[in-house]
Amino acid sequence: MATSASARVRPSAGTVLGTFFYMWLLVGLVLGTAVLVGPVRLITEGMGRAGWEQSSQDHVLIVVILLYLVFSLLLTRLIVGIMFRARNRNTRWAIAAVFTLLAAGTAWEWSNPAKLLAGIAGGGDGGSYNVTGGAEFLFGAYPDEPKLDSLKKAGVTAIISLQHPGVIIEREGISAERDATRRLHLQFIQAPMLPWVSDNEESLEKLRQIARTGKGKYFVHCGLGRDRVNVAKRIIEAEGIKIAQNSGVKTATGFADRPDPFERGSLAHLEPGKWLIPYPNKHEMFGFILGGQAGTVISLLDATDPEQAAWNAEMEKLLKEYAIPFVMRPLPQNDVARATEIAKEVRAVPQPATVIAPQTPNEDGKPRTHTQAALAFITAYGRIAPKSFAAKPNWHLNKAAQATYKYGDTTSGTVEK
Repeated sequence: MATSASARVRPSAGTVLGTFFYMWLLVGLVLGTAVLVGPVRLITEGMGRAGWEQSSQDHVLIVVILLYLVFSLLLTRLIVGIMFRARNRNTRWAIAAVFTLLAAGTAWEWSNPAKLLAGIAGGGDGGSYNVTGGAEFLFGAYPDEPKLDSLKKAGVTAIISLQHPGVIIEREGISAERDATRRLHLQFIQAPMLPWVSDNEESLEKLRQIARTGKGKYFVHCGLGRDRVNVAKRIIEAEGIKIAQNSGVKTATGFADRPDPFERGSLAHLEPGKWLIPYPNKHEMFGFILGGQAGTVISLLDATDPEQAAWNAEMEKLLKEYAIPFVMRPLPQNDVARATEIAKEVRAVPQPATVIAPQTPNEDGKPRTHTQAALAFITAYGRIAPKSFAAKPNWHLNKAAQATYKYGDTTSGTVEK
């Protein structure tokens, strides 16, 4: 009996598996790029605003990566199923061709992600940082040869690449950059990092060493100029602050030296090395926080309040820029359980540490508008630490320090002793 011309020949297991893995590679590249420049950006920005620590962010993003892998597998299975159910061979070839072109275009974008992907992903220009008496660092996305040439003309002497050869789509870029820097007589330094799934300690130590001993001007980049660059910038800035503190720079004034309240209230000593203060104005922020003397900053500001949300955003930007460790722990009014939870966390934080409330009482200690969070917190702290200063809070400041302020000026927030 003759076989119908329209009958389909059942594909072999090898053909199905080969097609599946080929299509998974294509789907994975396109979908992975979309996830990285879209959801991952929104998630990391959201966790940053909420004050999540880096380790917690890493755990969340590992879950996101696992979900992406599962979804890409299921999507590939669906696509391959459609391909092999199609009676017309041309349909199968058309589907494969479409995804091949999409993947090829995506790979081409990754050959120079600064052209388009970095902007979409919220990366690109990461700013600069100067180490006291040492090197200068610029941060950004992957530089092609024209960009490298312009960096050289701007005085850059070395390129630090955070791209990792274990990431397939970055291998070609690493090789091309190595060749380009050789032609331009720029030093090429590799400090490869894998975001979220590795501690990257070897590369981070290399960055610290360069910050301590390097000279000249460095350009630090990953692919998009976002996640890995932000980590590198924070590490370099933190090392720079240590260098500044040990280089003969005058010591910044501490809270114990303050003779007058801040604009939004007085200050309360919780226990040695730990203070509760109101949200500082610009002068107070630069004089008492950004020099590093405040240590870890814990914000009680409530993001549901528009004014406090704006303060939080402003403070977060500054603290990141100056590599000051911070966490956001919003404290709603009259939430005793939450106040106790935050107080226990602050008690466990190594000193120095500074808790920032929206407003605090003046030196008389009497409640005022918007001081509920400060009072709830210090009450909770005194309850869990009955031998601390917080158990009997004192809002009076060091009037003897008045003599250290030139002409009695307390507005600048800094003192040269």
